[in-house]
Amino acid sequence: PGIRTTQTMITINVANANEPPTSVSLQTNKVVSNVTGQTVGRINIQDTDGPTTYSVVSLDERFAVNGMNMVVRNGSSLTNSDPQFQ
Repeated sequence: PGIRTTQTMITINVANANEPPTSVSLQTNKVVSNVTGQTVGRINIQDTDGPTTYSVVSLDERFAVNGMNMVVRNGSSLTNSDPQFQ
């Protein structure tokens, strides 16, 4: 006629999820005017999940990614009169 209680041990396993990188930056981001194929800077990716393989692409057709370096694409050059780089 009274309330009964029972204690049971349960284990909850939490899977480690792959979170997105915490930071993406470009180190030494300097460009010399009118030089094609030059390295603009090294792409740095910080990720709390540790070493991971990344796929990095440039959405700007003037640039390409070579390894972890952003470069001015061969056949392209930038000038200091380009309003995006002033």
